[in-house]
Amino acid sequence: MSDRYEWMPGKSKYKSDDVEMQNLKKFLSGGGLFLIVILSLFVSWPTDLLAGSADKSGKTSDDGSGHNKNSLALDDAVAQTMDVLAKVKMDENQLSQAKELVKGLSYTNMRVLRVFSGLSSMTAEGVFDVLRRLPQAQITFEHLVVLEHFATLPGVDAETAWQLLKKLSGLNFVSGRVASAIGQAKNLHPSVMLVLIDRLASLKEPALWAFKAFLEVPGQTADVVDKGLLLIEQMSEKQCWATEKSCKIVGMTPEAALTNMTALRHLSDTDAWNARSLFQLSGMTPESSLSWINKFFAVSQEAQESLYFSYDSKDKSLLLQAFSDAADHLIWKMNNLHDITEPNGQEVGIKVLSSCPASRLWEIFQRLDAKMQARFQGEFSAGLAASRGAAIAALRRATSSARVQVAKDCTTADAYILISRGSDLYDSSFRDILVPILKERINARFGGNLLVFLKTIDPQNAHVSDFIISLAQKGKLTVFFPAQVREQEQVLDLVAESAFHDENSLILFSATFMTLLQTIEPQTRTYLIAKMLTAIRDKNTVFSTQLRVILQYYIQEYPHLVGEVDKLRIKLMMSEYGTIPLDQYVKTSFTQWKVDGKLSSLSVFQGDDDGSQSFHSNCQYLMAHGYHPRVSNSFVLLAVDTAQGRAATAQLKALLAAPSQNLGQIHQLQSKYPLVVDWVKVMNGIEISHSVVVYYDAGPQQQLLKQFLLGGHEMFVQRGHSYWRKEQLLDPLQELMKSGAVVPGDLVSKQRFMSLGSCGGIRAYSELAMFFHNKVDILATVGTGKAIVNDPYNQLLFELVAARPNSLSWKEVADQAAIIFKHGMGEEYLQPGSLPAILHKIMDQKQIEKHSEKQSGTASSTSSTPVQTPTAPTNGLEVRQTTGADTN
Repeated sequence: MSDRYEWMPGKSKYKSDDVEMQNLKKFLSGGGLFLIVILSLFVSWPTDLLAGSADKSGKTSDDGSGHNKNSLALDDAVAQTMDVLAKVKMDENQLSQAKELVKGLSYTNMRVLRVFSGLSSMTAEGVFDVLRRLPQAQITFEHLVVLEHFATLPGVDAETAWQLLKKLSGLNFVSGRVASAIGQAKNLHPSVMLVLIDRLASLKEPALWAFKAFLEVPGQTADVVDKGLLLIEQMSEKQCWATEKSCKIVGMTPEAALTNMTALRHLSDTDAWNARSLFQLSGMTPESSLSWINKFFAVSQEAQESLYFSYDSKDKSLLLQAFSDAADHLIWKMNNLHDITEPNGQEVGIKVLSSCPASRLWEIFQRLDAKMQARFQGEFSAGLAASRGAAIAALRRATSSARVQVAKDCTTADAYILISRGSDLYDSSFRDILVPILKERINARFGGNLLVFLKTIDPQNAHVSDFIISLAQKGKLTVFFPAQVREQEQVLDLVAESAFHDENSLILFSATFMTLLQTIEPQTRTYLIAKMLTAIRDKNTVFSTQLRVILQYYIQEYPHLVGEVDKLRIKLMMSEYGTIPLDQYVKTSFTQWKVDGKLSSLSVFQGDDDGSQSFHSNCQYLMAHGYHPRVSNSFVLLAVDTAQGRAATAQLKALLAAPSQNLGQIHQLQSKYPLVVDWVKVMNGIEISHSVVVYYDAGPQQQLLKQFLLGGHEMFVQRGHSYWRKEQLLDPLQELMKSGAVVPGDLVSKQRFMSLGSCGGIRAYSELAMFFHNKVDILATVGTGKAIVNDPYNQLLFELVAARPNSLSWKEVADQAAIIFKHGMGEEYLQPGSLPAILHKIMDQKQIEKHSEKQSGTASSTSSTPVQTPTAPTNGLEVRQTTGADTN
């Protein structure tokens, strides 16, 4: 999920879900830093060609003979180009003139010239025509890749090639990526390629990404491609997203893809979205995907309900995983109906409603589903004829009924998953709609017996813990919880089996453990604590250590929640196994942060709609609290000694002179160029700097992270959708370590803080802790990331550090930040120093110890008491891959 504005779990989310789809990078010119970075990925071409090459000492690089490496690379590129030109019928004078012109071309344009020169029909006059037109053509490297393939097709001449480039120049980023896929498809005639590129203009983004995935299925022919495009043109957005994932199933063929697409075109949005998630699960095949579409997703809700309860444990668990991964659609749909809202889910106030024209009210009404429109059309039309107030009242009733209908249209399995994801739902949706509907179904099918329901709906207990904890957190556990003590204990057995599955599951359980203790009866509480004590004695592992910490933490911090007998049993356990020193997991390094008189953070946003909104809310918040912008002197990505660099920097400076009026243009400029802005404020003689940047591309992002690590900066902030986390943070870190640009010592040079503003940040917690050898504190989310929490927390942390003459603890920070989380409804955040954070540090440290022992060849330690973080090994740690698709 995204770092969304206020509470929203999905701002126009399904306009932008896949990592690749949301990457709204602009096509850029052949010159400049972007070109240099891209070329470094494809050819042996120095990335610092335009800005000059210097090592860490600042000296210009050469090859040992006094020749600058950049000069050698340029000479080599010119030589390669002239080798191709020599094959065109030209005299010596023409070749000499051409060579002088070639020297003035960018590398991309040299490659373009080689393509044209390699055409069989090329003449000397044609070469000079290309040389004349190239400087004004603004051809990107991606255009070049398409052109190079296009030129290999039969019948392509210079005129046809220019025709292609003209069509490519009119495409945006997404359609440009699809054009690249068209260029990679085999067996397509040049005329077919040109027609397909023309047809891209009529497609919306979801259709473009679906078509791109279809084109990339091996074995395409012109006839099959045309059939696929015709189907995609008839699809809804959700059907397009499902098509995209269907085409990416391992072993998919064009014929099987067409069959799936034909069936997907008839699914509802909810069924298409659930199918999309199912397609991404491990082991999915083209045959099984079609079977699931036809036999489950294509049938009625009543039939799905009956089928689900007839399936075996394996198939039920498969569907529950798909429903869980796809739940954001239903959450977004339900939450957006909490009131009369705009398409992005923001409320439309009564003042606006009262003044907007009748056509606008009709537009809002027509966004409701067909059932509600049919049911309320008469009332709404009569209201419009009578008065605006009557129409608005009818619209409110229709919207409220539509929200209830969303829940009623869910299968019981979907409703079970939605309850399990309770922290993402509006309280009114959870308490007043989903809970009564699910309770009614449990009464009807299972005689009101929660235990039987849980064993039937989720036989592998994958979501039981989340389900029970969500109900407890929302104060609705008593609605479902059995009255008989034995049945209560059996339910907790299922909870324990689910929550005590592994270290990560236990951490999620601990995040709401206090709420659970407050909800259940004392006798049941004793039973749960006894299960935890038994699990501790079973084996001496990281998991058992975490259980010890949970019980120790509560007896020390919340003794009123633990009965006297339970206290005695916990104390006996602590006496037997020892008390775990928790202080080492909550230490701060704030004193070290202030040594240089600066506190510096770096926030990375994305260029999509959600990222733009987060960017605006962050900058507006900083402005409101006395921060002033400047072109960054902490992070520099764009070479200022180039014409492009000077022009972009000058434009940015002009816009920063009036930031409140120019914020939209500032964001646009930062999206177009790799420019960084510092928002600065001086407090107690300490300069606080919050640097903001819009993600540009892989190369600049690596440079950004390198400057962050080597520059001694304290805070890194990842904003926007959670699936950008890899591109913004994890992938560039891996590449920096792999290339040797960053070494382990750089990672542990100081204790840093990371704010993972997007949803589900807890999933990346362990990866980052391992990567930084536990020399990092993290703010992350168990559920939904919110700008209304992220903006003030990051600003408050630095100001607290600057204001205090002495160091302060993470507990003091949490106390000061409590109002932020209360106001932002962000209780599900995992703060540094909290119980879940301590458990994570224990788990990650144990993994680091195990890794270090493996590197040194020593046996694993059997000690259950955590020790200090080991010295970083001399080689880099590989960051573990994120498991599962986090579509939050």
